[in-house]
Amino acid sequence: MTHENFSVWLINTSNTAKCAAHRLTVVLNGSFSWADNLLNTISSYESKPSNTLSEEWLVYNDQSNGFSNVNKHTFKNKLGREYQYVLFNSCSLNIDALAALSGTLVPGGVLFIHIANQQEFLESSAFNQRFFEKIKTNNHLHYLSEDSLQMLNHDPVDDAVVRQLSGSLPFQCGTQEQVNAVEHVIQVVKGHRNRPLVLTADRGRGKSSALAIACAQLIKTTTSFLTIVITSAHRKSLDIFFDQLVISFGGDSLVEVTRNAVNHKNGLVKFVAMDDLLINKPEAGLLLVDEAASVPLYQLNTLIHRYHRIVFSSTVHGYEGAGRSFSIKFLKSLKNIYPSTKILHIQEPIRWAKNDPLEHFIFDLCLLNAELPSLSLNVTEDNSNELEYECVTAQQLLKNEALLSQIFAVLVTAHYQTSPSDLRLLLDNEHLTIVVMKKFEHLVGVALLVREGQVNIGDVEQIKNNERRLKNQFIPQSLLAHCGEQQSFNYSYYRIMRIAVLPELQNKGLGKQFLNYIEILAKQNQIDFVGTSFGANNQLLNFWLQNDYKLARLGFTKDKASGEHSALLLKAMNQKGGETLSHLETNFYVNFEFLLAEQFSQLSPALVWLILHYRPQHSISLLNDYDSVALTDFYSEKRQYNHCALSLFKWLHHQMKLDFQSEIEPVIAKVLQRKSVEEICSQYKFSGKKAFNQFLITYVKRLEE
Repeated sequence: MTHENFSVWLINTSNTAKCAAHRLTVVLNGSFSWADNLLNTISSYESKPSNTLSEEWLVYNDQSNGFSNVNKHTFKNKLGREYQYVLFNSCSLNIDALAALSGTLVPGGVLFIHIANQQEFLESSAFNQRFFEKIKTNNHLHYLSEDSLQMLNHDPVDDAVVRQLSGSLPFQCGTQEQVNAVEHVIQVVKGHRNRPLVLTADRGRGKSSALAIACAQLIKTTTSFLTIVITSAHRKSLDIFFDQLVISFGGDSLVEVTRNAVNHKNGLVKFVAMDDLLINKPEAGLLLVDEAASVPLYQLNTLIHRYHRIVFSSTVHGYEGAGRSFSIKFLKSLKNIYPSTKILHIQEPIRWAKNDPLEHFIFDLCLLNAELPSLSLNVTEDNSNELEYECVTAQQLLKNEALLSQIFAVLVTAHYQTSPSDLRLLLDNEHLTIVVMKKFEHLVGVALLVREGQVNIGDVEQIKNNERRLKNQFIPQSLLAHCGEQQSFNYSYYRIMRIAVLPELQNKGLGKQFLNYIEILAKQNQIDFVGTSFGANNQLLNFWLQNDYKLARLGFTKDKASGEHSALLLKAMNQKGGETLSHLETNFYVNFEFLLAEQFSQLSPALVWLILHYRPQHSISLLNDYDSVALTDFYSEKRQYNHCALSLFKWLHHQMKLDFQSEIEPVIAKVLQRKSVEEICSQYKFSGKKAFNQFLITYVKRLEE
């Protein structure tokens, strides 16, 4: 195919696809100069002066040669915008970026994927091999090679297939689902307070436009001045929202438009950055949180207590886009607080038609539509001896797409931040061991184990000097850098990166059985420690502590997605490891006790209790005669709290061994975390200092007498 023929073919095929509201995928297999010359036949590409691009183009490049206007650090900023062409140059094939940027193409738009060196591309990665197989078997994808100069897999769009859009829908919406979304947003304002709306959709479903249309309708029909605030992790992702907002006002001369606001005589729609929103707490008759899944959970939880009319909107591109922390944890807590929360999902595309070839290709490539295995088994602790275990290799998964899809679907249910790159990890990480749990050949659980430790001594010295960080060495690096364990790299580890059981089989003891097998496997492979790291909440942490895993570290900062502190736990597989772990655990608890009043002062008292409940008895300070007298003097009201605070501090650590009772929470908050009485009274609804002090006296007296 000559360059001229390519240009003619592309124009004709793109126009045909546009009539059907479809998008194209074109793979270019050849050198950079060949691909560049080919693309230069496209007028908007050819006109690029000095590495600048037409607004029609989005060019991703993670290599030193070539130009780009988006990279691995900035591609998420492009979500919500629209382009005619996306060119993807990536020797490592950044699948997260590819999946995200494909959603920015308009009908008739073209995704170019450039592979500069096919042999190198295939040899570098099992994931790339699977990618190439998907190309060869996809009849709706167009493939052009420099060697053959022939277009392969060319299955043109049927000219007769023309998408019909209804022009009679209310609000000039493109689909009935979009109309429903607009009406639900309006109802948040016009209906009862404290009935949040959660609006989700895959990309291209008109979600952002629905928000804008609803805002315009609310302001045009309001009888009193209405202020609407919209916030998002990135202002750039709101371009479509503000463009649609201006369109929906229909050229009203009373509308004043700036970059971050649209002002009307009846109301105001303005963008407020999340940090500004949390600090300054602006008034809003309606708050819109766009791309809510990318906002830290603790910030979302702050907003739901502060604003009474709120819409959370988020992309849920399969599993990717809205992390599991949003779709599982946040929605659950939201419905617990506000049972009347409405959740609405837009299914039908509006930017492109159903059965769009590009969307199908991306969903298939990234397993965005992977479904959990169907199961009709009765598995309980009593019959768990019928479970079987198998280590699966990447080559097995390459040959068995169904098994790969099932494994990935199970893993997605267990993690809060799944992305397409996790699929690459399954196939490409040489340090990874994939373990599946089965019953009668039915998949019921999956675990990912990363082997760590025992690296080159030179690498360790660089790590000690903060000159280097190694991949697949999370546990020993953390123990060295944060816990001061100088010999951490002398040991071998299995880090349980993920462990998941089918949702319908959870809470039946299978997780414990799975851990038992992993520990047997570790001992067979002369592993010193099995460990794990996760965002610490009561349920997860309790599971691991009950299975005799020991805390070695709790991070000081909260994870941005989960809003939780990262916990590192270990279990020793031999005597040598046991001695080291005993020291690590003791040091953790001594430090944790000291840090409770500052770094961990905002930790949930219930989580503090759980952590201290498993504290080794030998590390708890003993009470002496002075402490006994101080305790008696306190609850008999002979001495005030401040005069007995240290003795109460030591005494309370011993009470942590008792079963949990919710009334211990304000005691922990005061005695261990040193919170002010005002803060405690506000949180736990005490009428004042006197009431809380009397509660504390009664609590100590009841446990002591």
